[in-house]
Amino acid sequence: MSENSSSPPEPENALETAAVLFEQGALDEAEADCRHVLEASPKNSEAMNLLGLIAHRRGDNEAAVAHFDKAIGIRPKTAAYHGNRGDALWASDKRDEAIASYRKAANLDPENIDVLLTLGRSLQISGRIEDAIKAFRKALAFDSDSVEALHDLGSALETDGRLDEAAKAYRKAISLDPGVAKSHDELGDVLKALGRIDEALASYRKALATDSSMSEVQKKIDELSRAAGEQDGAANQA
Repeated sequence: MSENSSSPPEPENALETAAVLFEQGALDEAEADCRHVLEASPKNSEAMNLLGLIAHRRGDNEAAVAHFDKAIGIRPKTAAYHGNRGDALWASDKRDEAIASYRKAANLDPENIDVLLTLGRSLQISGRIEDAIKAFRKALAFDSDSVEALHDLGSALETDGRLDEAAKAYRKAISLDPGVAKSHDELGDVLKALGRIDEALASYRKALATDSSMSEVQKKIDELSRAAGEQDGAANQA
């Protein structure tokens, strides 16, 4: 083996190589390159952040948070570091701390829709529905045609019992991208709850036509059709 092939990569190239190795799943090699970078440049926040991502991928979230904290200490206004810290905390079931990190990321990068959606989803899962709705509406303020944000808003409104508003959000999402089966399915649930059975069935059928593997939607269609048929039969006998 030649001397060049056995020497470690130069620090300026090692971080780029480490990022590629991380994406390929070669975590040990990626970590080695990150540590090589940090030997030469101890305050390289990107290398420290990548070490955090590597630890998170391995499931060692305590170590991941420690690495992200160091990266944040070097560059405290980098939103991605706070978002990554939130992911590691969330995986550790430290929801309040995770939400605080997501909120910090959103404050630092207020037009980043992905950050706002992550914040909103974490709030909704934690039962903070009104705060979740605000986060989704904020995302839509920057991109009113975000199908993801519209669907998430619909879901939060549905959870909050605001069914007419939820239906409106789902319908707009569908108008922008009719190929998303879950939007048709969720709209069907809302319409069913509103007692609009024929519309609900039509929405479920569109969901199934979009994704025929959704066996649970077929069950909804069968159950709702059977219930509607029984109601019609009872009405005819009356």
